[in-house]
Amino acid sequence: MINCGYTAAQAILTNNVRPDALLCCNDIMALAAIDAARDLGFLTSDDLSLIGFDDIPMVGWTSYRLTTIRQPIIRMINEVVDLIEVGAKVPLHEMTTSILPGKLMVRGSA
Repeated sequence: MINCGYTAAQAILTNNVRPDALLCCNDIMALAAIDAARDLGFLTSDDLSLIGFDDIPMVGWTSYRLTTIRQPIIRMINEVVDLIEVGAKVPLHEMTTSILPGKLMVRGSA
């Protein structure tokens, strides 16, 4: 995944039309995008805003300071367990779903 994020970011950032920001589908890919941007000579946050998704511990490191969206992991696990338990008794079309809000964790990359 790291190589994919790095390679994708390099391709995007060397294109004729360079974006002002990247929203990555997870923090690992965002960290790789930061590395790719730095290797290409971009100063993240000055030249490019980056946002990840997950809020893994590494994103708070001084060398990254990645802005990310924190997911309510424990609540997500509990919701899935509840769905599995109910799933054995209720048809799929009768199940209810939940939208669980994330939290924007603003750091230095956005």
